[in-house]
Amino acid sequence: MKDGKLKNGCMPARRRISSGGKAGSYADARTGGKQAYAALKKAKPSGSKGGWTKSKNICCHKCPNDRSAPGGYVCKNPSHLYWGTKADNTFDQNRGNGWAAKNESELRSDIRAYTWELLNEHASKTMTLTKKELRALIFEAVGAAYFGDDFLEFKRKTEAGEFAFDVLRDMGSKAKYIGEGSTRFVYQFADSPDFVVKIINWPKGKDPEEKAWTGFKKSNMIDSNKWESDLLIQQRYTDVFPKTYEVAKDHSWILVETVDPILDYAELFDIMGIDDTIFPANKKVLKMLFVELITDCIEVFQNPSSSIRSIIFKSDLLPEAIGMSDFNSDDLTDEDPTFKDPVLIRAKETLAPERRGYLETVKKIVTNRQNAKILGAMGSLGIPPREFSPKNLGLSRITKKLVILDASLWEEYTGNKS
Repeated sequence: MKDGKLKNGCMPARRRISSGGKAGSYADARTGGKQAYAALKKAKPSGSKGGWTKSKNICCHKCPNDRSAPGGYVCKNPSHLYWGTKADNTFDQNRGNGWAAKNESELRSDIRAYTWELLNEHASKTMTLTKKELRALIFEAVGAAYFGDDFLEFKRKTEAGEFAFDVLRDMGSKAKYIGEGSTRFVYQFADSPDFVVKIINWPKGKDPEEKAWTGFKKSNMIDSNKWESDLLIQQRYTDVFPKTYEVAKDHSWILVETVDPILDYAELFDIMGIDDTIFPANKKVLKMLFVELITDCIEVFQNPSSSIRSIIFKSDLLPEAIGMSDFNSDDLTDEDPTFKDPVLIRAKETLAPERRGYLETVKKIVTNRQNAKILGAMGSLGIPPREFSPKNLGLSRITKKLVILDASLWEEYTGNKS
């Protein structure tokens, strides 16, 4: 069958009749790769301009339709192919298919490949590189492929001394505002949607010893980035915080994976498998009572002798653990002084007519592995219970697990997490 070009100029590799496939159907990745290699070898043999060499012996694609076959086929048009190195091929794959198609293991493998090619390229040359210069060389080669040119522009300008918010403003549509927390703003770059940059929300020129409108000093905001990006924190509390990839020298910003935020309590309850009937309809009261619920959950991990821990881990929740109340939290209004007194609300046992349902919810939350990781970390690091809430929690695009988006870590960062 005569091969034909598509409108984009690609020439799909097709099956042979003898292969058992339908005549004219697209070849699989392996067969397509072989056909592309053969087509390039015929068009650009060894000794010809741009031809095969020992150092450049990989069939690379200029178009995105390589062996990963994002379009459902492998292109074998010689004008779309060239002889390159393994690093060249890796770069083309990432440029065509993006970070989302790669897992963390593949990312590490590709970075090693880039590094190896860079060292081989300079192996025959006499050169003296500091550790800092070598890191910069590797980052320039890898950074654009994984983090995008927009982030590299931001990084270069801020490292040159420009104020981060001035850089983002001048970048216009290249940088998009995503949201903010108590200590940081979050932005996403147009060419790298799988990453966001967290920047301390400190006004330009303000005295670092003063407090911002949020009530925090600049050092508090810096500490949030230091804690979250700390390697030991990332290792000890795996999957609790978004993964960090780049950090400013002064920790004024960090580059982390994109996490899709939880929008409301209904979505959060659904993810956690919580029965929302134990909560009142009043949204403000619900929010307050949920904080109390999370406080009790953290207490289970922090205090082995807590009464609630001893109750929920009994073989059965005892009938006497049920607390009845004639106080109806649905009747509360914003003007009611009781509304503003969570201690009084808690004392009246208003979470539900049946205390049993509340205790069963606590047990369900703390016995979930991912919840236990997050709540244990919150207790150990002193993260306020209110931080466990919609819009401050999200699902990692890499692990699909629940993580904390903006952890307000109030203790001073010391670099020692023993």
